[in-house]
Amino acid sequence: MPTVMATDRDNQTHRIEGKDGSTLKDVLVTQGKLDIAASCGGFAMCGTCHIYVDVAWLDRVGPRNDNEETMLCGFQHVKRNSRLACQHTLTRALSGIQLTLAPKE
Repeated sequence: MPTVMATDRDNQTHRIEGKDGSTLKDVLVTQGKLDIAASCGGFAMCGTCHIYVDVAWLDRVGPRNDNEETMLCGFQHVKRNSRLACQHTLTRALSGIQLTLAPKE
């Protein structure tokens, strides 16, 4: 199973095993039990799954898609490595990805 190294808002890092093909949001919420509201259910309409992808992983994750750009443009804590966890799928190629939960908006 691919793994995610996720740092929560209390600066605690969690090693989470996820199912290949699951969204990062689902891995963080379901397997990791982390504090992500995911209010819209994964449709990039609320931004409550805002994460920061470690810069070393950005090339593998790829650029923001149009949905992410639209949602994140109004957020206060956006960085160049900001992504929405609902818009990215965990694969074996992303196993070990390091990310941090963004502050709540």
